[in-house]
Amino acid sequence: MSQSQAAGKFRVWIPKGETTERRVFVPDITPHDLRHTWATWHYCLHKDLLRLKDEGDWSTINIVARYTKKVYLNKKAI
Repeated sequence: MSQSQAAGKFRVWIPKGETTERRVFVPDITPHDLRHTWATWHYCLHKDLLRLKDEGDWSTINIVARYTKKVYLNKKAI
């Protein structure tokens, strides 16, 4: 996904003492996105759904399965 297609915006500013405008793309990231990322990396590292459930403070294993299903399916395709 290119920056023009990604969700987010360009931050534009002119640094103090300079005349040239600077631009940087800042993607929209939510705490939920970070939780998915953490869960994905945790599962890849430990391969333990019960540990992920406990450390992620999820109430049921079904919720954990939602987070790890895509990881499992992607690894199976490799």
